Amino acid sequence: MTARPLRIVTAVAAFDGHDASISALNRALLAGDTSVEVIYLGFNMTGEQIASAAQQEGADAVAVASYNGGHLQFYPHLLKCLADRGIAQTLVFGGGGGTILPEDAKFLESSGVTKIYLPGWPLDAVATDVTNQIAKRLSKIDRKLNPKMSRLLALSRTVSLMVNEELASPPPWLRTKDGAIAPAVVIAGAGGTGKSTLIDELVERFLATFPKKTIAVLANDPTIRNKKTVCALLAAHLMRHSALPCPRSYRWSDLLILTWFWWKLPEPGRAALISALWTSACLST
Repeated sequence: MTARPLRIVTAVAAFDGHDASISALNRALLAGDTSVEVIYLGFNMTGEQIASAAQQEGADAVAVASYNGGHLQFYPHLLKCLADRGIAQTLVFGGGGGTILPEDAKFLESSGVTKIYLPGWPLDAVATDVTNQIAKRLSKIDRKLNPKMSRLLALSRTVSLMVNEELASPPPWLRTKDGAIAPAVVIAGAGGTGKSTLIDELVERFLATFPKKTIAVLANDPTIRNKKTVCALLAAHLMRHSALPCPRSYRWSDLLILTWFWWKLPEPGRAALISALWTSACLST
């Protein structure tokens, strides 16, 4: 067991709609012995989109399925996209059934991919190996803040550290210059009532109407409990917001914080976290 849930972004590579295996892996990760938060982006996702989501979501790793035959080009490109965003330490896992040959897997792993899973690996074994490798690397990952990193990366790490109670408040250099309090909009409701569609429209119109302002979405999906762990599958079409490479839009998904901003009132510590984030980091320019 780890001190906090492992955050894993999962997706299917660009020009590929084969999502059965990655959906099965999502379920296997949630059924394992380690607490995880699986952030599922869907299929046909580019390297830029996956790297953008990994950066905004503070992911420990990405797991991407590629069945279209372009794996020798896709995975190295994904590694470059992660490095370009300052998160080269993010672990990368992949697989593509029989479309990835053993020699291809060796080449990709020598190029920086953490592991390519070939046919013969049971899903539960893949899930266990993924979480074990992430857990082993956690202590070696640099999650410190510094003023030289991009604002988006700094915001992501600030949220991650505060959620895990490793940081009391955002650093002074990340706060707004005038100390203005950013407005917050709470959107809640039962499933199927149109929350995602409404938020999608609000974000798109906000960015188009206010070209110099930024917006953040803090979202939550239902917690999944098994006999040993507490997990979450953070998956909806709104997850694609975190995959949009827009420097003025920020997305964070969490099983403990909010459902489309506020599904139910958080405990006092969470309320203080949200207040500090909105005030200091998210919306005001």
